[in-house]
Amino acid sequence: MRAVTALGTVLSTTMALVVLPVFLQPATGGGATAPPAPATADTAHQERSASASAAAPPVAESAVDGAPEAPGDPPPAPAAPDPCADALAWVAAAGLPLPPGASYRCPSDQFTHQGAACWNGVACPGTGFVAVNMDLMAGTSPAYLRHVVAHEICHILDFQVTGRSTESGADACAAAHGAPA
Repeated sequence: MRAVTALGTVLSTTMALVVLPVFLQPATGGGATAPPAPATADTAHQERSASASAAAPPVAESAVDGAPEAPGDPPPAPAAPDPCADALAWVAAAGLPLPPGASYRCPSDQFTHQGAACWNGVACPGTGFVAVNMDLMAGTSPAYLRHVVAHEICHILDFQVTGRSTESGADACAAAHGAPA
């Protein structure tokens, strides 16, 4: 955990950090200054707020671990994009949510196809899933990934309604939902 004390010193500790208030005021007339007079209940909060803002530089809380950051530290890097999750969310928003009970395996190396769907068949009795092999998708666009995810979901939906599914039917379904090949 990092913290900045009222004097600007950076401390590192694994225990709780205690910062004692500092009552330093510039001396006038060459003499020492006395500690501040006791505050009344009405002014205590105002004085604490004023002394805290005057004594300590602003400290931002880290979004990563909740530890304070020193002013001027760069903000934490944004999370890396997740193309699998992005494609699934886009396809669902286009009207093709993952069917109930079906799982989404992306990335997956289970099949040697860019995308595959399995639904209540010999390979996956009683279940269904969409698998996307991201290694085979290297160099393709996010639009093509959305097409693959939509196409595979269309296979499952088509089978659930008609008892069969075809490649051309899955392509047409994906295109009808805004994800052409």
